[in-house]
Amino acid sequence: MGMFKDMKNSLQQAGEAAANAPQAAAAANAQAAALQSTDIDPNDPVLEPIEGVTIERYAELCAAVASAGMKTEDEVEAWAVQQGLAPGAYKRVADGWNARMGTHRALTNRFGALYTAAAK
Repeated sequence: MGMFKDMKNSLQQAGEAAANAPQAAAAANAQAAALQSTDIDPNDPVLEPIEGVTIERYAELCAAVASAGMKTEDEVEAWAVQQGLAPGAYKRVADGWNARMGTHRALTNRFGALYTAAAK
């Protein structure tokens, strides 16, 4: 009799899992969407420019540095000054945006989308 009881319990648990599958899938999809979101309130301080450089401009600058093949800090620094940044600003801007992206997933996603668009 114990074997049939175990089988009955297993079938009952399988039925419950199947009944809960749509809710579990919806929760997983919502979590995935949140991880991919680029939505940020325009008034969120995370979007405040760093030394006058917006996240959009930072993505453009990064794409330009990558496409030009600049490898050293000196090359990037000289180029950034030619682009109108103050001496030393590019590193501070990069450090600032990278720090913000390290704690804000939607900002990281937004940067990625902007960088991809700028790199085309």
